[in-house]
Amino acid sequence: MREKTTGQVFKQMLPWIFVVGLISGILTGLLDLAGLPLFQVVTYDFMSGKIVAAPNLVVIIIVSLVYTLFTSLLGKGLYLAIYRNIRYDTQISFEDLFFFFNKNILFNLGFVLVESILIGLAFVVFVIPGIIVYMGLFPSAVWMAKAQEDRSIKEVLKNTWASTKGKKGSIFIRFLLVGIIFVVLSVLISLLATGLMAASLSPGASMEQGAGALIVTGIFALVVSVASFVLFAWPVIAIFQDLVRENRFKDRPEEEVLIEEDLGGTYAHPAEEESEFDKEVRLQEQIDKINQDQDPDSQDQ
Repeated sequence: MREKTTGQVFKQMLPWIFVVGLISGILTGLLDLAGLPLFQVVTYDFMSGKIVAAPNLVVIIIVSLVYTLFTSLLGKGLYLAIYRNIRYDTQISFEDLFFFFNKNILFNLGFVLVESILIGLAFVVFVIPGIIVYMGLFPSAVWMAKAQEDRSIKEVLKNTWASTKGKKGSIFIRFLLVGIIFVVLSVLISLLATGLMAASLSPGASMEQGAGALIVTGIFALVVSVASFVLFAWPVIAIFQDLVRENRFKDRPEEEVLIEEDLGGTYAHPAEEESEFDKEVRLQEQIDKINQDQDPDSQDQ
């Protein structure tokens, strides 16, 4: 199977990248409109000129945690879809984005929680350790999918860390430029949204102005969410291409062999039983190959 360019993968995955960003942005916007801005545990009181605790502090913390876990699983579903598209040329469907919302959802949520805690603790120690841990665990979605049977968080962490050995620096560099662009974009939109909110809460502002400011703020949240997913998709795809090219996702590299080319270049493990995930991918590849062979338009003239 001929390797696709980053642009080709991006083009094929763009609709699903947009969908995930849209879902995340809509949820963020709805929560803002409901008076539950994510992670905003303090707020500025324009009347008194003081920083005070958010009115619904406990609710905001709970909602923020649930939102984080949900979008994390959704994001990992997107990363897994990108991996499958790169390695197996799988045609992604909407359901694939929700791969980790399966019967093992408690394990998947547990891993995401542990992963988030580890990254958070690393950032508490210092920024650099936090960056290293985040980059080292970046492709964890693939190993999560491979661990749906044994459900070992420790093994997923170990395998993910090993798969990025010697690559953490290059992963960071790929994200750096895009991160700078995203931060600048977010700051500009945040300043604009803050200005609108301040105007809506100023003395003499009408209820219509306040409602309009809330709606505009929600739209801004949606734009930022979609833009962030689209912006970061390019380095994500490039990173997964590098890792796949170097065979970083093999369970047992010394035993893994390439089977017949007519199965789409799928890898199998002769010395051990295939996982349900690998079986599903292999079967889908065979179906895609058969459909392609039966399509008259795909035959050479």
